[in-house]
Amino acid sequence: SHRELMEAMEAAFRATKLPVRMSEGAVRKVKLSFPTALPQGMTSLREVVEVAVEHGPTLREICERLAAKLPEGLVVTDADWLYTGEKARVTEVAWEVRGVPRTGIEDLLGADAIPAERRGRKIDLAKLLAGWSMDDGRLRISIRWTDAGTARPEDFLRAADLDPTAMAIRKTGMTFRTTFGETIRRDGAPDSCQ
Repeated sequence: SHRELMEAMEAAFRATKLPVRMSEGAVRKVKLSFPTALPQGMTSLREVVEVAVEHGPTLREICERLAAKLPEGLVVTDADWLYTGEKARVTEVAWEVRGVPRTGIEDLLGADAIPAERRGRKIDLAKLLAGWSMDDGRLRISIRWTDAGTARPEDFLRAADLDPTAMAIRKTGMTFRTTFGETIRRDGAPDSCQ
């Protein structure tokens, strides 16, 4: 779950003895955040954690020290510096859904409008669809994140009258835009820390 991932990352950062920024108060915690929380019951090939590291270590050193302290199954793939005050805003999230029948989904995703309801609001999922492909029962779908909101793969599956709980859904990547206009894309299977 997202909470377990946060706890594992905090414990690993503490164990590295890296100079990370801590919260204030009686119970000090590592100040970290995940731009996109992993939904309950879904897996991920790529997650991004933001943490403020003070002066000193190189990106390589941060990756190596963190990788040595993470529990089995969690892997550090890469790291980037953001300047103080710079933010990376999520603009798109890529997903893979396995076990999707072709019937209905291709027509739905090719439509000009996909009416749906999310959290009590009526939305047009077509405006949030950045791209998709389908092969061998595997749907790859990229969904935009906007100031007005976003959607998840299960919203599209429900709109096609499909049961998302009968399928395996995993996050495969994310795209960010920094406050300085740089685009950062993280997708596909992890390689190794660069």
